[in-house]
Amino acid sequence: MGADKTARAREAAAVVLWRGDAAAPEILWVRRHDRMEFLGGCWAFPGGLRAAGDDDLWVTAARELREELGLALRPVDLTPLARWGTPAYVAQQLDAQYFLAAAPGRLAAAGAPAPEIAAAEIAAAEWIAPDEALARWERGEALVPEPVFQTLRALGAAAGGLHGAEARCAAAAAADPDGHRVEFTPLVRLVVLRSPTLPPATHTTCFIVGDRELCVVDPGSPFPEEQARLDAVLDALAAEGRRVREVRVTHHHFDHVGGVEHLRARLPGVPIAAHRRTAELLAGRVRFDRHIDDGEVLALDAGTPGERRLRAVFTPGHTPGHLCYLEEVTGVLIAGDMLAGAGFIVIDPPEGDMRQYLDSLARLKALAPRAIYPAHGLVIADAAARLDEYVAHRLAREAKVAAALDAATVARRAGAGSGAAGAGATLAELLPVAYDDTPLLLHPIAARSLHAHLLKLQADARAREVAPGRWVGAP
Repeated sequence: MGADKTARAREAAAVVLWRGDAAAPEILWVRRHDRMEFLGGCWAFPGGLRAAGDDDLWVTAARELREELGLALRPVDLTPLARWGTPAYVAQQLDAQYFLAAAPGRLAAAGAPAPEIAAAEIAAAEWIAPDEALARWERGEALVPEPVFQTLRALGAAAGGLHGAEARCAAAAAADPDGHRVEFTPLVRLVVLRSPTLPPATHTTCFIVGDRELCVVDPGSPFPEEQARLDAVLDALAAEGRRVREVRVTHHHFDHVGGVEHLRARLPGVPIAAHRRTAELLAGRVRFDRHIDDGEVLALDAGTPGERRLRAVFTPGHTPGHLCYLEEVTGVLIAGDMLAGAGFIVIDPPEGDMRQYLDSLARLKALAPRAIYPAHGLVIADAAARLDEYVAHRLAREAKVAAALDAATVARRAGAGSGAAGAGATLAELLPVAYDDTPLLLHPIAARSLHAHLLKLQADARAREVAPGRWVGAP
């Protein structure tokens, strides 16, 4: 969230249009289309990247307003409001200048509708009081990135509206220069930590859920400097009178449990919990105080406005003991490694099971989550569509695997001349055909999922392993 530039940050600009009373203004915000890779489904302000021909960010802001909403403002009409940057863990690094601008023409009239949308990346636009926007966020009805949240808070009537808003934004940026604390959804905090995970991911998200009572999910980094970052966030929350009630993990992979024992030492007496199968897989390496059963609900701050309820959802397939956590008040799903912010999850036998994984995806779809928080990548706003996409992707890949296997089987039978399938096709032979759309660099990882598909096809009586590592299509 901080304003510090990085070597790879790209300059961007956004415009906060306002109308009405400067002490209690209405502002125009827009919802980015769900399918946008960067902050899809989130409410923000119109804007975008600086283009090569833009003389400065004032020009960028005016151009973006014209392209996205058809509004003709001059750069001179824009007043600097805030400078925000993206945390290091975000792939698309931005150094964004926010501007204020008075609504032009008929838009300035009370009750006038929002301008018509002129860009595909915007799904909705509306006028709203900043305090009402924050209330919608507090009810879990709107996903709001941290810079937008802080800007809304700085512009609210309770804060003083436009008067002094620039100073309030600067103070918020200085208070958290590295973006350690992020809440797209209220009381579901994201602390993204560098971890030894599979590329292209480089970080694992640790979640801190709750108001006065907190649950920490997936403290995954084993690196001391990253653990110190999480410690700093927890210490700040403790200074506000908040305490950790329990530490949980989604599954046994090291990038999700690497910091568990560190937290045990820092938080004596705080129980650490996981599914029984996860505890068994980590026996002798990580100690758990109790096991979490499918459907168990952890109520935090029960009976208060800040109540959060984490329901454990057993979702084997990626690993045997995988759990997701549905926060029932806001409807958001902490998904572990069931989905990723970009790309798809590796299913790696013997701990990965493709049939179980597809069944678990169907179970998550039935929960109808409002948004999904993966361990790797940003929030997924279009939860139902992304779950459907994951299932469709797996079934399409399964069809390619089956077709490649059938073709190899037919060829071997023809070559054998006696109707036999010969020795069967190996993974190395099937991989270039079934994964012809996958970069060669990723073929070692793709081979794991290929094996998982073959095992599922065998369970479905559509394939058969005739010798170790050699496969034929079902007759």
